[in-house]
Amino acid sequence: MDKLTGRCMCGGIHFEISAPPDFSFICACTQCQKTTGTGHAPAFAVPAGAVTIRGQLKFYEQKADSGNTVSNGFCPECGNPIVKKTSGHPERLYFHVAALDNPDAFRPERVIFRGSVRGWDRVGL
Repeated sequence: MDKLTGRCMCGGIHFEISAPPDFSFICACTQCQKTTGTGHAPAFAVPAGAVTIRGQLKFYEQKADSGNTVSNGFCPECGNPIVKKTSGHPERLYFHVAALDNPDAFRPERVIFRGSVRGWDRVGL
Protein backbone atom coordinates (compact mmCIF):
# COMPACT_ATOMS: atom_id res chain seq x y z
CA MET A 1 0.00 0.00 0.00
CA ASP A 2 1.20 3.48 -0.80
CA LYS A 3 1.32 5.93 2.06
CA LEU A 4 -1.54 8.37 2.35
CA THR A 5 -0.30 11.95 2.32
CA GLY A 6 -1.92 15.32 2.69
CA ARG A 7 -1.52 18.94 3.64
CA CYS A 8 -3.42 22.06 4.54
CA MET A 9 -4.23 24.83 2.05
CA CYS A 10 -1.17 26.96 2.88
CA GLY A 11 1.25 24.02 3.11
CA GLY A 12 2.16 24.67 6.75
CA ILE A 13 0.87 21.24 7.84
CA HIS A 14 1.90 17.99 6.12
CA PHE A 15 0.93 14.49 7.15
CA GLU A 16 1.81 10.96 6.16
CA ILE A 17 -0.10 7.80 7.09
CA SER A 18 1.65 4.44 6.78
CA ALA A 19 -1.33 2.14 7.46
CA PRO A 20 -4.59 1.58 5.59
CA PRO A 21 -7.71 3.20 7.05
CA ASP A 22 -9.52 1.19 9.73
CA PHE A 23 -12.80 2.46 8.27
CA SER A 24 -14.19 5.40 6.33
CA PHE A 25 -17.39 7.37 6.78
CA ILE A 26 -19.35 10.53 6.19
CA CYS A 27 -20.15 12.22 9.47
CA ALA A 28 -23.29 14.35 9.64
CA CYS A 29 -23.01 15.35 13.33
CA THR A 30 -23.57 19.02 14.08
CA GLN A 31 -19.95 19.45 15.25
CA CYS A 32 -18.64 18.26 11.87
CA GLN A 33 -21.13 20.52 10.11
CA LYS A 34 -19.73 23.52 11.99
CA THR A 35 -16.10 22.42 11.56
CA THR A 36 -16.43 22.12 7.79
CA GLY A 37 -19.08 24.77 7.12
CA THR A 38 -21.09 22.16 5.21
CA GLY A 39 -23.69 19.51 5.92
CA HIS A 40 -21.23 16.70 6.59
CA ALA A 41 -17.55 15.74 6.85
CA PRO A 42 -16.05 12.90 4.82
CA ALA A 43 -13.43 11.24 7.03
CA PHE A 44 -11.49 8.07 7.77
CA ALA A 45 -9.94 6.51 10.87
CA VAL A 46 -6.34 5.31 11.13
CA PRO A 47 -4.14 3.98 13.93
CA ALA A 48 -2.55 6.96 15.70
CA GLY A 49 0.85 5.24 15.67
CA ALA A 50 0.85 5.16 11.85
CA VAL A 51 0.72 8.96 11.51
CA THR A 52 3.50 11.51 11.09
CA ILE A 53 2.50 15.18 11.14
CA ARG A 54 4.90 17.98 10.24
CA GLY A 55 3.92 21.46 11.33
CA GLN A 56 2.14 22.65 14.43
CA LEU A 57 -1.59 21.97 14.55
CA LYS A 58 -3.85 23.99 16.80
CA PHE A 59 -6.57 22.04 18.60
CA TYR A 60 -10.04 23.12 19.67
CA GLU A 61 -11.70 20.82 22.23
CA GLN A 62 -15.43 20.14 22.57
CA LYS A 63 -17.57 17.75 24.59
CA ALA A 64 -19.40 15.22 22.44
CA ASP A 65 -22.91 14.02 23.22
CA SER A 66 -21.22 10.85 24.51
CA GLY A 67 -19.33 12.87 27.12
CA ASN A 68 -15.98 12.26 25.41
CA THR A 69 -13.67 15.13 24.55
CA VAL A 70 -13.28 15.66 20.80
CA SER A 71 -10.24 17.65 19.68
CA ASN A 72 -10.36 19.29 16.26
CA GLY A 73 -6.88 19.84 14.78
CA PHE A 74 -6.49 22.59 12.20
CA CYS A 75 -3.78 24.74 10.65
CA PRO A 76 -3.38 27.91 12.72
CA GLU A 77 -2.39 29.86 9.60
CA CYS A 78 -5.06 28.98 7.01
CA GLY A 79 -7.67 27.36 9.31
CA ASN A 80 -7.91 24.17 7.24
CA PRO A 81 -9.40 21.32 9.35
CA ILE A 82 -7.05 18.32 9.21
CA VAL A 83 -7.69 15.76 11.94
CA LYS A 84 -9.86 14.90 14.93
CA LYS A 85 -9.12 12.83 17.98
CA THR A 86 -11.41 11.66 20.76
CA SER A 87 -10.83 10.62 24.35
CA GLY A 88 -13.18 7.71 23.66
CA HIS A 89 -10.77 6.14 21.15
CA PRO A 90 -7.26 7.55 21.76
CA GLU A 91 -5.74 4.79 19.62
CA ARG A 92 -7.18 6.36 16.44
CA LEU A 93 -7.01 9.62 14.54
CA TYR A 94 -9.79 10.74 12.20
CA PHE A 95 -8.64 12.64 9.10
CA HIS A 96 -10.70 14.95 6.91
CA VAL A 97 -10.66 13.58 3.36
CA ALA A 98 -10.37 17.03 1.79
CA ALA A 99 -6.88 17.37 3.29
CA LEU A 100 -5.59 14.34 1.35
CA ASP A 101 -3.31 14.91 -1.64
CA ASN A 102 -5.57 12.44 -3.48
CA PRO A 103 -9.09 12.78 -2.04
CA ASP A 104 -10.50 10.80 -4.99
CA ALA A 105 -9.14 7.63 -3.34
CA PHE A 106 -11.77 8.02 -0.60
CA ARG A 107 -14.58 5.46 -0.55
CA PRO A 108 -17.05 6.03 2.31
CA GLU A 109 -18.44 2.89 3.92
CA ARG A 110 -21.29 4.48 5.86
CA VAL A 111 -22.96 7.67 7.04
CA ILE A 112 -22.86 8.27 10.77
CA PHE A 113 -25.15 10.59 12.75
CA ARG A 114 -27.67 10.26 9.93
CA GLY A 115 -30.33 11.79 12.19
CA SER A 116 -28.52 15.14 11.94
CA VAL A 117 -28.46 15.23 8.12
CA ARG A 118 -29.91 18.53 6.86
CA GLY A 119 -32.80 18.34 4.41
CA TRP A 120 -30.75 20.17 1.78
CA ASP A 121 -27.69 17.89 2.13
CA ARG A 122 -27.55 14.94 -0.27
CA VAL A 123 -24.97 12.70 1.41
CA GLY A 124 -26.24 9.55 -0.28
CA LEU A 125 -25.27 6.02 0.72
